[in-house]
Amino acid sequence: MRWRLEPSPHEFQVGDLVCAKGDRERSVVEAEVADGLQIRRLSDAKLRQVRPSQLALLRSREDMGCDIGVITAETDIFRHMARVLPETGDVVMEVGSATGACTAILARSCGSENVIGIDISMQEVTRARLEHPDLRFENLDVLKEKERLRDLGQGVSILFVDIGGIRQLADLMRIMYALRAAISPKVLVIKNRELWTLVQGVMQRGCLRELNFERLEHERISSASPYEYWQFWRSCGLADLGRYLRVFSGLPPEVIDELEAAATASRNPHQAKVVLADSATSRFHGSHVLPGIHAAARAAFCGGDCAADELPSVRAAVGVRLIDLYMQLGFAKSKREAQRVVEAAGAKLNGLVVDDHRRVITEPDFVEGKLRLSLGKFEEENIYVHGVPFFF
Repeated sequence: MRWRLEPSPHEFQVGDLVCAKGDRERSVVEAEVADGLQIRRLSDAKLRQVRPSQLALLRSREDMGCDIGVITAETDIFRHMARVLPETGDVVMEVGSATGACTAILARSCGSENVIGIDISMQEVTRARLEHPDLRFENLDVLKEKERLRDLGQGVSILFVDIGGIRQLADLMRIMYALRAAISPKVLVIKNRELWTLVQGVMQRGCLRELNFERLEHERISSASPYEYWQFWRSCGLADLGRYLRVFSGLPPEVIDELEAAATASRNPHQAKVVLADSATSRFHGSHVLPGIHAAARAAFCGGDCAADELPSVRAAVGVRLIDLYMQLGFAKSKREAQRVVEAAGAKLNGLVVDDHRRVITEPDFVEGKLRLSLGKFEEENIYVHGVPFFF
């Protein structure tokens, strides 16, 4: 699948499939002329001259015959794609259809009988059915109802995915993996600002010629230190463990199956996560970094010495609240989350349990000018350790 970002600058070429902005009529760029471009409308072969700024790209000349993907951060562009990309006869699904506004646009493009909207919220589905009684909407959790997703997605040639409210990359990737496993569209349009921003940065650095979700997910942590890199895999959520093992560990399938089965059966994926962390880190940084990483991890959980540069750090001062330091280190995504961990006796300062979320740093807390902070509370989905937490 060939990907592009919208909006993004595009140098139109002869042979590009385009449409005038605000118009569904498809045209092909015929020639470059003094005042802009000459395009030929496909419906009646009529020629006209337009400025490039008046055109929207449907398919570049290089994309003809290829599956294409479009990523945008803007609702108006997402809906414009809904107006111009589908053709009569296409079967289209919108994931994250909400109240059905974009689904209705899709229906006008390719026929109401060829469109289905799905959403995880039954409240949104009910409202969509009331506002658009001629369209089909289904309540579906793509992560939990994969067989039903596969059934509903049969024959879908164009997939629109509106996951604009999701800001955690790991959540977004889980949804994309589930959709890709169930549906094989020829056109995929995604609306999500976090993904758009990430892909824009990666493409500007020239790291990707074509979008690869596995490589993209890895790009987020590729610049981390070996210790932080190891900790990302060590602290992944149970929902991501099997996928990460298959994509990033390099282990044989039968070994991965055993690790995943043991982790699921016991609900304690510690061993599988360590194997994942060791395997992925060895492949990317080399096995020579593992002894130092293991020593740092043991020191974080059990005390002991480790190199100062192995561990992430922040500057602290007398009077600063402990939960603010946890947030600066990245241990928690919000003050409320940090407070819950502290109240559950999951926080330590210099090896001693802290159970008051209002605790502030005092002068005696500094040992040789330093503090030692850790969160050792194990939970089903995340484990908090000395270092950077690894959920997005």
